[in-house]
Amino acid sequence: VSFKGISNHKFRFRSDGTNELHYRVINLQPFTRNKISTFKIAVVGHWNESRGLSIDSTKIRWNDDNELYKIPISRCSDDCQPGYFRFINLTASSEVKQCCWECKTCQKGTISETINQDQCEKCSNYTAANINGTQCLQIETAILKQSEGFMIAFWTITALLYFYLIIIWITIIKYRTTPVVKGSNFILLNIYLFFTLETFIFSCLNIMPITITLCYLKVFAELTAVIGLLTTLICKTNQVAMIFKNKFRWKWGRFKLIRSSSQVSDPYPSTPYIFNFSPTNQIQIFISAQIDDSSHQLGDIQILGFFPNTLKYNSTSNYCHRHELANIQLTQAMIYAIDILINANPRLLPGIKVGWTIIDSCSSREKAIASISYNVVIHGELNGIPPICKESQYPTYGWNNNKFCGENNRSIPILGIIGEKSKDITTSLAVYSSSLRILQISYSPRHATTLNRPFLPYFYTSISTIGTRVLALSDIISSFEWNWVSVVLAGTYVTKNYKMTVRKMLADRNVCIAYTGTIEDNYSESDLKTVVSQLKQQSRSNVVILLGMQCIIFPFLDQVKKQGLSGKTWIGSYRWLKSPRSISHYGNILNGAIGIDFKREPLDHFKSYLDRLNLCNNVKNPWFMAMWSDKLQLHGYNVSAGSVNCKVDNIMKSRFFKSFYTISYTSAFVMDAALALAHALHNQLGCNTTYCPLKSINSLNRLQLREYLSKVKFNGISNNQFNFGRSKSNNLKYRVINLQKQTNATTNQLKKVLIGCWSESSGLILNKTKIIWNGNKYPLSRCSDDCLPGTYLHYQYNEHYQHSRCCWSCSECQDTHTITNTTNQINCTECDPFTVPNENKSNCIPLEIIYNNLQDEFSIVLYLLWGIFLICLIFIWVIFIWKRETPVVKGSNFILSNILLAFTTLCLFASVAVFLPANRFLCTFYLFLMTNSSFGITVTVISKAIQVAIIFRNDLYQTVIGKKLSETRCQVLLIMVMMMIINGILLMLFIYEPIEILKLDNDDHQLLLLCGLNRYLAFKAIIIIWGILSLIAVLFAFRIRSLPDNFNDARYIFLATIMYTTLAATSIPAIYATDGIVSQEISCLTMISYGYMTLICYFLPKIYIIIYRPALNTKHEVLASLKKFTFSGADKPFTSQRIKTSVDVNTSTSC
Repeated sequence: VSFKGISNHKFRFRSDGTNELHYRVINLQPFTRNKISTFKIAVVGHWNESRGLSIDSTKIRWNDDNELYKIPISRCSDDCQPGYFRFINLTASSEVKQCCWECKTCQKGTISETINQDQCEKCSNYTAANINGTQCLQIETAILKQSEGFMIAFWTITALLYFYLIIIWITIIKYRTTPVVKGSNFILLNIYLFFTLETFIFSCLNIMPITITLCYLKVFAELTAVIGLLTTLICKTNQVAMIFKNKFRWKWGRFKLIRSSSQVSDPYPSTPYIFNFSPTNQIQIFISAQIDDSSHQLGDIQILGFFPNTLKYNSTSNYCHRHELANIQLTQAMIYAIDILINANPRLLPGIKVGWTIIDSCSSREKAIASISYNVVIHGELNGIPPICKESQYPTYGWNNNKFCGENNRSIPILGIIGEKSKDITTSLAVYSSSLRILQISYSPRHATTLNRPFLPYFYTSISTIGTRVLALSDIISSFEWNWVSVVLAGTYVTKNYKMTVRKMLADRNVCIAYTGTIEDNYSESDLKTVVSQLKQQSRSNVVILLGMQCIIFPFLDQVKKQGLSGKTWIGSYRWLKSPRSISHYGNILNGAIGIDFKREPLDHFKSYLDRLNLCNNVKNPWFMAMWSDKLQLHGYNVSAGSVNCKVDNIMKSRFFKSFYTISYTSAFVMDAALALAHALHNQLGCNTTYCPLKSINSLNRLQLREYLSKVKFNGISNNQFNFGRSKSNNLKYRVINLQKQTNATTNQLKKVLIGCWSESSGLILNKTKIIWNGNKYPLSRCSDDCLPGTYLHYQYNEHYQHSRCCWSCSECQDTHTITNTTNQINCTECDPFTVPNENKSNCIPLEIIYNNLQDEFSIVLYLLWGIFLICLIFIWVIFIWKRETPVVKGSNFILSNILLAFTTLCLFASVAVFLPANRFLCTFYLFLMTNSSFGITVTVISKAIQVAIIFRNDLYQTVIGKKLSETRCQVLLIMVMMMIINGILLMLFIYEPIEILKLDNDDHQLLLLCGLNRYLAFKAIIIIWGILSLIAVLFAFRIRSLPDNFNDARYIFLATIMYTTLAATSIPAIYATDGIVSQEISCLTMISYGYMTLICYFLPKIYIIIYRPALNTKHEVLASLKKFTFSGADKPFTSQRIKTSVDVNTSTSC
C-alpha cells in the first residue's frame, strides 16, 4: 500500500514490515520575537532510507555566540598534516582502530602530500624529499665551478691551444706555395685543422651546464670531429699509399652500438532549556500548596531574594529542613543591604522605600519555580492575570488580600530578583524571569556563555564569571612564563564548571596541563592519596592550580603535608587562600603561594552588624530564629536558657554558629546585587540626592531599566567602582597576593602581601620584586627547556595536540645560511645577502672580504711578468731614444713609436689596477686605462699601417691627400681625435649607467668585491668598437704584408694585428664565461699580454737589428732592400732616383 499518510507524506511499508519514514533534519536556533528571545526550528536537510542524507550545512547555527558558523570538533585524533602519516595501533580495539591514530613523521626520502595519508610515498628517481617531507624536489644539478683550479688550468690551456692553432693555420696559409705545405696537401691540411678546431670547441662544450640543445651540439660536434679526423687521416694515408704503390688489406671489424638507460573535531548542550512561548492571552499557573517558606518587608517596590537556607525539601509534605548557616548569612546580607545601605541612605532613592521578599528555595528547583510563579502573580507581573490584592477568581492561599497592596489597593511592582546559589535553580529562574522581563542578578559565579545566551537578556551576576576568575589566574601563570602546570579541582560542582574553562583559558596562553586531578564530593582518603602521588610524579610541573571547596581542599592539604609533597608553588583564589586555616596550618606548604583577592574592608561593618543581631531585633529573618532553635535543641540546650534579655551568648556563637558569623565573600556580592538594582532604578527615575518621582514606579519600562542596569556605576562592597562588564558580570578588580612566612613568628604562620592587581580592562600589574618564593628559589614549571639563540623549537607533533604547544625539542638550524637570534624561536630566519651565520648560528655577520692573495703562485708569476715587462719597456724606450737617428728607428716613425710605447705602458697600469681591491673609483679608472691602452695601441697601429701603405703605393703618394696623410702630424692628429671620441663615448656611458661594485660569495662564505664590467653597457660598447678597429687594423696590415722584408715595419705590423685579434678572440669569451677571481685573473693576464705582444711583435725585432745586426741599420742596406721591389701600379722598374726620393720622404716624415 502507498498513500499520503499522517506521519509521512508517502506512507508505505518496507520489506521488514515497518514504516519507511521520511525524516527532516532540524536545527534549534535563537530567535527574537517582540523583543522576547526564544528558539525557532530550522529545517536544514532530509533523510530517508532509500535516498540517504541531504543536508545544507550553511543553514546550521552552532552553539557558539562568537562563531555561529564554526563546526564543533569531535574527533579522537587530530588530522595528520602533510609530512606525517597515520600510525594505527594494531593492538587496540576495532572501534579505536577506526577513529584513533598517531601522527608520525615520514622517514628520510619519503613524503606525504595529503592530510591523513596512511603511508608515506618514496620519491622518484632524481628527486628528493624536502625538509618538511611534503613534496619531492628535483635534485640540484652539480656543475663545474669556474673558480676551481681545474677550470683555471683548462681555460689557460684552451687559450694557448687556440693561439697555437691560429698561428699554425696562418703559417700554412702564408707558405702554402712552399714544398712542405704542398707535399702535405694544402686542402686536406686545412680540413684537418678545421676538425681539430672542432675538437677544441667540443672540449669547451663538455664543461658547460647541460641542456637539451647543448647535448645535441655535443653529439654533433663529437661525431663530426672524430669522423672528420679519421676520414681525413684515411684519405691522406690512402693518397700516400696510392702514390707509392703500397698495398693494404682492409679488415672491417664489427661494431655494435649499445644504448643503455639507467633505471635510473561546549560544556553546555546546544539547547539546555527549550521553551515555546505561545501567543495566548492568559497563562495558567498552578500552585499546589501554600508558599509559607518566605519572609517579607513591604515597600514601594519589592526585591525578591532566593536563598538555599535549607538543604532538603520534601515535596509530599512541602517541608524544608537542614538549615545551612552560611546561606542564612547570605539572607541576612540582603536584609542588611536593603535596610541599612539603601533605605537608610538619604541620597539613594530619596522618598522611596524598597521592600524585600526573601524565599527559601530549599535547594529545590521545583520549589523555587513554584515560589517565583506565586510571587509574580501576587505582584501583578503577568499580563491578563490581576494581582492578588484585588478581588479576583484566584485563591489567596491564606495570605491577606492587602498584604502586597499599596495605597489605593495598587499592586507593588517587582524591581528585580536576587539569586540563586545553585546553577540549575538559578538558570531555571533566569529563563522564567527573562521571559517576563524581570531583572535577575545572581551572586554565584556563572559561565559567560550562560549570561550571554540570547534567551537570558535580563540575567546578570554581581560576581565575576568563572571565566574571568580563571582568566586572572591564567594571566598570572603566563606572566611568569610557566607553560607546564598541574590542576587540582576539589568538588563535583567545581569539576563540572571549571575544568573546561581552565583548559581553554590556559590553552589560549600557550600553557599546557601536565596533570588534572579531580576530587568529587564523596571522596575517600585513597582519592586524595592518588592525586598527591600523581603530583609527586610531575617533576617538571612545579606549579599547581588549586580550586574548589574549602571542605575538600583542607583535607587534601593535610594529605599533601602527610606525604611530604614539597617544592610546589600553589595558585588559588580567595575562597581558600585567605582562610585563617590556610594561613596558620600550612605554612611550609603554602609559603610562596600566589592568588587573587578583592577589597574586603567594607565587610567589617557587616560583621559588626551580625554581632549586634539577637533573638529580638532579627525576627524579620525567621531562618535566623529557626537556626538558633534547631542547633540548641540538637545539642540538648533549652532555647530560653540560651538567651538572656534577647542577647546571644558569645560562647554559643563561636561553638555552634561559626559558619554564620564567619564572613563569607559571597555576602559582598549579595549586597552589590541589591545596590545595583537600587542604583539602576535611581537613574531611571531621574532621582537626585533629595527627590524621586514616586508616580513613575507603577509604569516601569523594564527594557529601559535593563539598559540602566547595564551602565550602572557606584561604590560597591566588592569593588570600589562596581559596574557590569561585557559578559554582564561584575567587572571586578582583583588584588594579587603572595603568602609569605612572618619574619618574627615562631610558628609557620603566613602573612598576605599585596604584589599587584588585575582587572579585565587594564590586565595584570605585578611587582615581582615583592614576591618571596617557597625556598627563596624561582620555581620552574616548563615541559621543555628554552631553546637558546642558534636553535629553534621543533614541536613533537606525534604527542597529544594539547601538549604540542608546550613540549618541544631544540634543534639546530639545518640550513647553513639560517639563524635564530631570539629565545624559543619557531623557525630559522635566513640571513641577508652577503652575510653568514656566526659559529653559534645566533647572529648574521658580514662576509669576510677576500682580496687577491699577494703571496700565492699566481701573484708571484704576475710580479715576474710585471717586472720583466717594465724592464723591457724601459730598455726598448731608452734604445729608441738613443738610436733615434738610425734608419730603423726613423723608418719606424720615431714619434708614432713613442706614442705606441706610451699606450703600451698603460697596459701595465691597467693590469695592476685589475689586481688591486675593487672599489667604484678603481673600477672606473681601470676601464679608462683598458680603453685607452687597447684603443691607443690599435689606432696607432692603424696609423702606422696607413702611413706605410701610402708611402709604398705610388698611386696614392702622387695625390695631394695621400701626401698629407703620410705626414706624421696628420697621424698624430688622427690618433688624438679617435681617442677623444672613444673617451667621450665612454664618459657618456658612465653618466648613463655608473659602475657599481659586484658582490659575490663563494662556497667558503667569503665575499668577493669585483668590478663586474661585463654586465655594463660601457664595457660592451668598448668591446664592439674595439673589435671593429681590430678588423680594420688587420685589413690594413694585410695590405702591406708584401713590403720589403728588411723594411720590417710592414711585416711586424701585420704580425702584431694578428696577435691582437687572436688575444681578443680568446680572452673576451673567457672573461664572459667565468666569474669571480678567475675572471679578474684573466683580465689581468689579458692586459699584460696585450703589452707583451706589442713589445715582442713590433719592437723586439727592431731592437735585435739595432743591437745585434748594426750593419743592417744603415741607409745603404735600406736602399738595397728596395731595389728588387716593384711597387704596385708602377710602369717601370724602380729607379735609384725614386728610391732616393722615397727614402728622403720617409726620412722627412719620420722626423
